[in-house]
Amino acid sequence: MPADSSPTGHRGPSAQPGRPTSARQGPVLVAISCGGVLGAWGRHAISTVVSSGAFPWATFLVNVSGCLAIGALMTMAGQLESRGGGWRLLRPFAGVGLLGGYTTFSAYAVEFHQLIEAGAVPAGLGYLAGTLITALAAVWGGAEVTAWAWRRWSAMQDRHARHAGKPTEPVEPAGMRASDAPLGQEAFGTETPR
Repeated sequence: MPADSSPTGHRGPSAQPGRPTSARQGPVLVAISCGGVLGAWGRHAISTVVSSGAFPWATFLVNVSGCLAIGALMTMAGQLESRGGGWRLLRPFAGVGLLGGYTTFSAYAVEFHQLIEAGAVPAGLGYLAGTLITALAAVWGGAEVTAWAWRRWSAMQDRHARHAGKPTEPVEPAGMRASDAPLGQEAFGTETPR
């Protein structure tokens, strides 16, 4: 077996030449784990408060609100990271951990299957399409509203600085919109540090 392969043949980040498993990944894994615990607790709390009945409202609410938060978080994280500072663990903690533990698209798939098996085909198909469309709209909406709010805040900060007579540098938001976000690990800041 080659030295860069695992017994299962999987070639992950640790198996790639030139990409060391670094002690810098430890804080990222801890951030993801802590966020995941908090997110799962949040999902559990909502599922105990919201009665689902014949339609899985709790899962629908969790997934749509989680997607709204993902859109807002990714836009906000992009803005904060563009200004520098210690925001390296924000995306792993809140995006991958907290919101990954909070949202539950596996339960969405199971509940869709259960609705179909119970003969509630229209409700099942409505749930399938409704969750998908609403969740995607929520990501887009969260990203757009956050980008708008960030632009307003930046403009207000600029006006305040000019009014106070302080020299200002142009405040240009990074312009991260839902359509600009990269897909994959880079969007969540979990790429392996080099």
